[in-house]
Amino acid sequence: MASSQVAPPQLTRERLLPVRTPLVVSPQHPLATHGAPIPTAVLAEHIQLVHADPSDLSRPGGFGLLSPRVWRLSHLGAKLAFLRAGLGFGLMPLHMIEADLASGALVPIRGESAPPEGYVIAMSAVYRTDSPPGRPGVGSSTDSNRKTHGGWTKKRPYRRPRSPSDLRAVRLPLSDRRPVRCLQ
Repeated sequence: MASSQVAPPQLTRERLLPVRTPLVVSPQHPLATHGAPIPTAVLAEHIQLVHADPSDLSRPGGFGLLSPRVWRLSHLGAKLAFLRAGLGFGLMPLHMIEADLASGALVPIRGESAPPEGYVIAMSAVYRTDSPPGRPGVGSSTDSNRKTHGGWTKKRPYRRPRSPSDLRAVRLPLSDRRPVRCLQ
């Protein structure tokens, strides 16, 4: 999965779907009562909550920053909890916050530098041109598969482990290095 706009020539980029990400705050946050659009100087006075890949935490800056006061969170659930608690403002995928917006637990805000259509992340699948995805991914761009998710909904039958040797330890990537047991 990727959200970058440019793919090098050796990679093929297939657009999957747009994800709307409104800028939101808790109704108790001072920005909730500010009139729209909110000047960039006013946003800079408050903490912006940003979803960050843990492997990129050492990289300074980032795109889409509206405030120099940034808290980076590596889990969207944690970011949502921080937003609900009124600890800052931030962008969240609309499908994750629709109920919060409807109930008033979160309120949308708009900065003066916001695009007229709002913030949208264009999600894409990116793969090596000389090595396209296997059978489930090949038909993903057809209209019928996009509507029904094609082969992605097919479940593999459960296979009960016959002995402890059927289980093996694996290591998770990045910072979560706890051993996990899974089926071979």
